[in-house]
Amino acid sequence: MDSNTTSKSLLSSPLSEYLTINPFKLSFLDSFLPNYNSTMWDTLVKKMMSYYDKILIVKGDKKYLPKGTKLYHGDIQYPFTPGSKSTGNKDNMTFFGLDIDIAIWYILELVEIEKFKKDNNFSRFGFLYIFVLQEDLELSKIIDIIRDNPKEIRQCRHKNNVCLHPQVAYRGRVETAPQVYKLCSEVTLFYQNYSDILLLDKIYVIDPLLLELHKNNKEWKPRNAIIKKYNSTTIEEDIYTETIDAETYKRYYLGALRRKKTKKRKKTKKKNTKKRKKTKKKKKNK
Repeated sequence: MDSNTTSKSLLSSPLSEYLTINPFKLSFLDSFLPNYNSTMWDTLVKKMMSYYDKILIVKGDKKYLPKGTKLYHGDIQYPFTPGSKSTGNKDNMTFFGLDIDIAIWYILELVEIEKFKKDNNFSRFGFLYIFVLQEDLELSKIIDIIRDNPKEIRQCRHKNNVCLHPQVAYRGRVETAPQVYKLCSEVTLFYQNYSDILLLDKIYVIDPLLLELHKNNKEWKPRNAIIKKYNSTTIEEDIYTETIDAETYKRYYLGALRRKKTKKRKKTKKKNTKKRKKTKKKKKNK
């Protein structure tokens, strides 16, 4: 075990810009252009496409992720489990980040979703799995529209195909994540078909509470949520079996939400009180 969190294995998104506009919430004009990125995001998508041109290998009319490329997978399960997180089907498509940002923030989303699946024994830690390509990986399709989901694209759903696309790293659940959006990259493939060329190189233990505490701060780096690094694929049982009870989970992850709702109620109440006072004043003047 190595507790050093500084590593050349940890690659962040090549883009440093943040936007406050959710790319899935279209303006009135953008809604008439479903096959285009929203105006504000289009510039960043083009920058990411230029980045792909720099890192990909071209062989004939095909493009490849080169041997040695690192793929990142965030999860709250140990050991590594491929496939769908919602259904548990290991044969389904597996998502990997081409950078650590999107993979680490996804762990917070999984922790937040747990409240819909269980009443107790919630995950205390998350895990960042780092895979290294043992040979060049052919890409079947590069998606250039953020809103296009590989699960809904026929070419990406084929068991032998691999897709690459720009995607936003949401800091928690899409519905409740703060308006701090950064463009990252995802690779989708069917793990069983590529397990022989994907070497699990390292595992990092992630503290999702640190992600929760800093999710509104765009200057804070998600790599700071790493608390341990393992150069092997085996970690201590007390790490991956540790859970928290319902009360602790609420305090960690729902406290801020409750405070936000309370603040909103107070603001609404104050606004309504002012309206009532104005109404009474008008009636009195009449």
